[in-house]
Amino acid sequence: ATVDLSQMDTSTAKNMSRMFYGASSLTSLDCSSFNTSNVSDMSQMFANTSSVTNLNVSGFDVSNVSTMTGMFENMKQLAYLDISDFKTPKLTDMSNMFSGDARLVNMDLSSFDTSNVTTMNNLFSEDGSIVSITLSSLNLSSVSDISGMFKDDKKLANVDLTNTVFPKTQISKDKQVDFTLNVNQSESEDLALITG
Repeated sequence: ATVDLSQMDTSTAKNMSRMFYGASSLTSLDCSSFNTSNVSDMSQMFANTSSVTNLNVSGFDVSNVSTMTGMFENMKQLAYLDISDFKTPKLTDMSNMFSGDARLVNMDLSSFDTSNVTTMNNLFSEDGSIVSITLSSLNLSSVSDISGMFKDDKKLANVDLTNTVFPKTQISKDKQVDFTLNVNQSESEDLALITG
């Protein structure tokens, strides 16, 4: 099922949390016409839309969004997601953002401004098909929780950390990544900087 959202006026919306949560009969969502310039909360916005195979969020202005917790969580049929236009200067929470997206193969977050992000736990956990993740040029200096970030990503072979800025202080043991990654040596060394 699809729904026509092109005439929806979202110009005054501040909270889009759980907007489509659990809409399991939807197969396609085009939200590119949404005015999201005033939105601060997009937590679980598309979570558990488990039949969606096509999602268009290309027009999103996320410059005021502070939380994207679980925004795309458990979108089990989604194989491709383009968020390359996302500019996120106020973002603080990315926990579970792509968790349980079983068909995603590649993700590129290099356009994100993560300078204020503190929480990335379970960011890509249980993404069973994911092979490559680009985190290049991210500023992770404020991050304090990355636990479970790549949990059960058994096909993950490449994590690009080129020019990534890591925290200056060691993250506490209970907030660290469980390193069961199959990544090359230089990437493993870079990732180890996060956990000391």
